[in-house]
Formats: sequence, structure tokens, C-alpha cells
Amino acid sequence: MTLTKHGDLRGCIGYIRAQGPLYKAVIENARNAAVSDPRFPPVSSDEVDQLEIEISVLTEPKPLAF
Repeated sequence: MTLTKHGDLRGCIGYIRAQGPLYKAVIENARNAAVSDPRFPPVSSDEVDQLEIEISVLTEPKPLAF
């Protein structure tokens, strides 16, 4: 889950591997990106309308052969 404000990163949190149903992960990571990313203060209610939300869903990681 990535939150941007005017093109600048505002919060980003997610899982590398599935932790349960996708809809629950989206809800949890949206909340965490808004209030728990240690690089930023929590999103304020005044900022919500200025945020762009990007949801990335990854495939299961696989080893690379070198």
C-alpha cells in the first residue's frame, strides 16, 4: 500500500507474502500506511482528500536462478 501526497511519498507498508484474505490485507495496510509508517507522522483528517492510494498485489516470491 502506497500513499502519496502531491506526488511525494506519504506512507508505504505491506506484506511480501500473503497474511490472509486480500481484502483484509488491503484494509490493514491502508490503515498502517496512514498511521504506522515510522518515516512519517500519522495522516491527518485534513490530508485525506489530497492523498493518492496505490494498491500493489505481488505474486508469490520465487528464487532466481543465477
